[in-house]
Amino acid sequence: MLSQPNIEIGNIEERGWRQFLLLSNKIKSLDIDCMIGEISLERIKLARQSFNGEPFGQLQAVKAQIWNGNHLTIDFLTVPSLRNVYLSCGSMMEMDSMCWLIDRMPVTAPQITSLGLDFRAVVPGMIEFSRYSALRHLSVDGYSIMPRLWESLTSCKLLKTFELYRCSEVGNRAEGVTWTVDFVDFPALRALIQSGNPTVTPALILRSRMPMLKYLWWETGTWAEGHDVHVQRVAAHLKLYSPKFDTDMLSRIKDTDNPSPDLNDDDLW
Repeated sequence: MLSQPNIEIGNIEERGWRQFLLLSNKIKSLDIDCMIGEISLERIKLARQSFNGEPFGQLQAVKAQIWNGNHLTIDFLTVPSLRNVYLSCGSMMEMDSMCWLIDRMPVTAPQITSLGLDFRAVVPGMIEFSRYSALRHLSVDGYSIMPRLWESLTSCKLLKTFELYRCSEVGNRAEGVTWTVDFVDFPALRALIQSGNPTVTPALILRSRMPMLKYLWWETGTWAEGHDVHVQRVAAHLKLYSPKFDTDMLSRIKDTDNPSPDLNDDDLW
């Protein structure tokens, strides 16, 4: 685990680069809580060009805190072997950071199967996941979810579990709620978990078809007036489009306080 606030790297000689390659290619998991300066990153890039060799060739999991521009720190960690990524993005609001997250990361690490994003506030409207075609498990922690994000998940044909935490609304006051499709199809989704405003889950489910869904959990909190109508509409929708789901469970949803799906280990993150 790297936990210094800032790391600077001096000039890299070939012997030191070879030793670094040998060590880094033994690492399979990294937990990062620091920044590497841009000058240091340039020195790493120069060493790669001058002496050849790719570091972190066996890396499979990265957990990192992202500050503005700090995506550069883990840019060279998004290797093809990477499978599991968790990013705490409380300050990642710069355009270059967003473009890196949306476009570059799934291209340089095309086999990412588990992705967790903690925005701690409003999920940026431009976030979507159409490039993450290998995703099986996705977790998003943020105040709102935009229709664009939900619709982009139709490209994630292998997605099995989706977790949405602290979500209070679909869309936002500035952009409103604009859907471009009648239904978003989730051919492999088995578990949907949501905490926050209890009306969010019905809004998403009624726009979705989930034929493999077996587990549904959403935080009821203080139910608004008319919650029984929400449950009835969700139950009717799931009977049509989620034949594997036991709709009788919905009548007991307010007694449920465990958001952990009882699925096989390979279905969970």
